[in-house]
Amino acid sequence: MPGNNKSYSIIATYYDKMMNHVDYEMWARYLQAIFKHLQIKPRRIVDLSCGTGSLLVHLNKKGRCLYGSDLSREMVQIANAKTSLPLTCADLKNLPYQKFAFDVALVMYDAMNYIIENNDIETIFNEIELILKPGGWFIFDIVTPYICEKDFRDYFESDIKNDRGYERRSWFISEGNKQFNEFTVWHGKERQTELHEQNIRSLDEWHDCIAHSSFEIVDWLGDFSFHKGHDKSDRIHFICRKKFK
Repeated sequence: MPGNNKSYSIIATYYDKMMNHVDYEMWARYLQAIFKHLQIKPRRIVDLSCGTGSLLVHLNKKGRCLYGSDLSREMVQIANAKTSLPLTCADLKNLPYQKFAFDVALVMYDAMNYIIENNDIETIFNEIELILKPGGWFIFDIVTPYICEKDFRDYFESDIKNDRGYERRSWFISEGNKQFNEFTVWHGKERQTELHEQNIRSLDEWHDCIAHSSFEIVDWLGDFSFHKGHDKSDRIHFICRKKFK
């Protein structure tokens, strides 16, 4: 049945196949390079958009305590088959962790773009601030309106064999900077569809959101480099630190 579902439920089975172009090992090395550059030596890290666990697997190092959560129960179930790390299904707006539990919180693969309302951004920042130790770090990444306009204005892919598989349609509406991703999963003649909406905020909008939070911006890095991100970066990592009180 068609539906509007932002939690990656029906597509979870095909998610890793659909994302096989993503180099999670490189992404983990990049995060490790950020830690080293900023002299962060995190012992307790939580990935709050862990999906199927691919990034967590590569972040797992001796001496670290890693945790993961995701809104999609189906994605977490797949992650549980990859790793014995503690995982849970949780909404960013209502995190189940204790206060001051972590040194670093991650929200990766532009999961923050899925937060439509600015009020929800404020709620999420408050939730993450609570679970971080004083001076703890919050790192998240976003895609820009530029890359959506360039690559996803009208995008289609399909992987269907023997009447089973998925189709993905993506489109970008520049007025309002809205990105839509529609996934259709086929099982014989039966199909299920879920539609995801993203709010692709500008760099200035993200700076404003963070300025009104309990975090300070330490840096914003473009395209897996150590150069400042800008409006024509494809992807930007924001490195934020919880303010000392």
